[in-house]
Amino acid sequence: MKRLHLTEDDLAVAESLQELLGELGYRVEVSESAEEALLAFEHRAPALWILDESLPGLSGSKALGQWRARHPEEHFPVIGLSGFPESRNTMQAVGVEAYFDKPLNISQLIAEVANLLAEEKV
Repeated sequence: MKRLHLTEDDLAVAESLQELLGELGYRVEVSESAEEALLAFEHRAPALWILDESLPGLSGSKALGQWRARHPEEHFPVIGLSGFPESRNTMQAVGVEAYFDKPLNISQLIAEVANLLAEEKV
């Protein structure tokens, strides 16, 4: 079972995605802040990180930049999310493999999760 990490401060979105991805066979851990996610990754990095840009405290893009600078050997794919279309460039600049505007197209997000995890096997 692939372990995913979702960092999302909107509880309704987080619960919905956790349930949906869980039903598809993924184990989904959730954090409400980037700081909480980074702390969890010190113990075990995920197979894939779904990361909101607009979070309380450290933004998603800053968190990803910090993680990759400190742990260049620990690469895993990241899907960026945001309710603000202007965040796309910020997230892409720090190297997210995919990006989705909110409201989310769930079928596209699920397909991208599967695609990125399949690429990691190659």
